[in-house]
Amino acid sequence: MRIILILTLSIIFLTNCKKSKTVYEYYGTGEIKSKIFYPDKNDTLSFRIIRYYKNKNIQLRTQFISGKRDGNYEMYYNNGNIKIQETFKNGVPDGIMREYTINGIPSEERFYIRGKLILIKKYFINEQANILKIEPYLFDKDSLLHQLGIIIYDEKKNEIIEDASFYYNVIGPDTIQIERNTKYLVKFLNKRDDFDFELYIGNLSPELMLLDTSFYNVTSADTIYYPFISDKPGGNLITGMIYLRKDTIILKFPFYKEIFVKN
Repeated sequence: MRIILILTLSIIFLTNCKKSKTVYEYYGTGEIKSKIFYPDKNDTLSFRIIRYYKNKNIQLRTQFISGKRDGNYEMYYNNGNIKIQETFKNGVPDGIMREYTINGIPSEERFYIRGKLILIKKYFINEQANILKIEPYLFDKDSLLHQLGIIIYDEKKNEIIEDASFYYNVIGPDTIQIERNTKYLVKFLNKRDDFDFELYIGNLSPELMLLDTSFYNVTSADTIYYPFISDKPGGNLITGMIYLRKDTIILKFPFYKEIFVKN
C-alpha cells in the first residue's frame, strides 16, 4: 500500500512541474478549432498555433516569439491544398511569399527583405494549352510596379517559349545537392547594350543598401559567374542590385535568384 501511494504522489508532482502546456479551442458543434502549444506555460507571448476547418483539415499553421510572428507561416484551403507559404522574422515578412490557387497552381510570389516588399512575380496559366506566363515586377519606394520582363513557358514540352527579360538574365539550376565545399555557379548576362551594366551582389537591407558586396562592371559582351557556397539545406537567396547607367539616366533595381539546397 505504501508503494502505491508513493507512485501516485510522484505522478502528481511530475505533472505539476511540467513546463509546457497545450490549449484547445472548439467550434460550437464540438469540432476542434485550434490547438495552441506553449513551450513555457508562463510565457503566453511565445507559442505555436494550428487552426482547423470543421472538416478537420488544417486552416493555418504558424508561431509567435515574444508576441511577434516568427518562422514559417502556412495557410490552407478547405480542400487541404496550400494557399500561402511565407516566412516571418521578428514580426515582419522576410524572404519569399508564395500564393496558390485552390487547385494548387502558383498565382503569385512576393520577395520581402525584413518587411519591405521588393519584387512581385505574377503567374498566368492557360491549362488547356499548358502555357505558363510569368511577369516579374519591381515594387519601388513610390509604391509603383515596374515590369522587369516576361517569361512564357510550355509545360507540356518543358521548354521556354519566350524569355523577354528587359534588363538581364540569371542562369543556373534551381536545385543543388549539398556536398563538402559545394560551390554553386550562377551566370549573369547583360541584356541591355545601350546601358552600362553594374552588378552588385550582397545582402540587401530594407532600404536597398548593400552589405558585404561583390562588384562587377559588365558590358553587353561579358558574362560573369558568381560562386555561391551552400552550407545548409533549405531555401536560399542570392540577392543584389543592378544599376543601368546612360548619361544622366540611372535605372536601379534589385534582383534575386532562388535556390533550394538538399542533402
